[in-house]
Amino acid sequence: MKEKLQFDLFWIKIIGSVGTVLMTLAWSGIIQNALLSFVLGFLGASSILLFGFAANEAFKLARSLNRYMIRLLILSAVCSFPYFILYRDLLTTFRFSNFLSGPFTVFYGIGCIYVYEKLRVKWMKRASAVALILFSVFLGVEYAPFCLIYLYIIHCYSEYEQMKYRDFNIILFSAAVLAICLSLYFFVPAELKPELLKAASMSGTGLGLFFIRNYSGEYQKADSRLAVFFGKYFFYFFYPSVIIIFAVVKFFLVTGG
Repeated sequence: MKEKLQFDLFWIKIIGSVGTVLMTLAWSGIIQNALLSFVLGFLGASSILLFGFAANEAFKLARSLNRYMIRLLILSAVCSFPYFILYRDLLTTFRFSNFLSGPFTVFYGIGCIYVYEKLRVKWMKRASAVALILFSVFLGVEYAPFCLIYLYIIHCYSEYEQMKYRDFNIILFSAAVLAICLSLYFFVPAELKPELLKAASMSGTGLGLFFIRNYSGEYQKADSRLAVFFGKYFFYFFYPSVIIIFAVVKFFLVTGG
């Protein structure tokens, strides 16, 4: 019998990192063609689901959740200015949301499910989820509210017996996002079309479902000390490197410096 293809958490993050590169190319202004941006954004959106899944696993398995969240907050601070350079014009009026990159999204998301788990009354759990999703939009968390909705779906249906409901809700929500955005696209003013196209590309998040359905339950198969160190800290260097490189490319080659 053919062995089932499985992915450990390390490879899920690697695939998510590729998606992050595609999304950065799509929506940072480096790619000017709207259709190409949509295609890259749609394919890259799988990273939202994959890193949401990884964040939920970290919430469950981290030896010290406090230290993990502190590392995410430090990484968010390191990435804040390169992120601003990449996604905003230097003359843009100061807004806190202009500096909130991907690591802050993960930090905020883990905080959301932490609050959810601390509340014991069902209606309070649901109310906190709705309030924190709405606040993420107000705060300007990257890819809000989509990233938070997917994270709550993953977290609330993380038990093995509930995974079929998780998968169904991910597919349903992804299809609904695409259908609603495309149905509105031809009726909104021209200046809103780019944002609607970006929102429509978020439906590609569902593409990550294949990988989390085939999750092996392991963090990393390699057992050498060097491999474990690389697997643990690679992503703390990868994301800053991506946005710094793309920020330089955009500043000097796209905008002309």
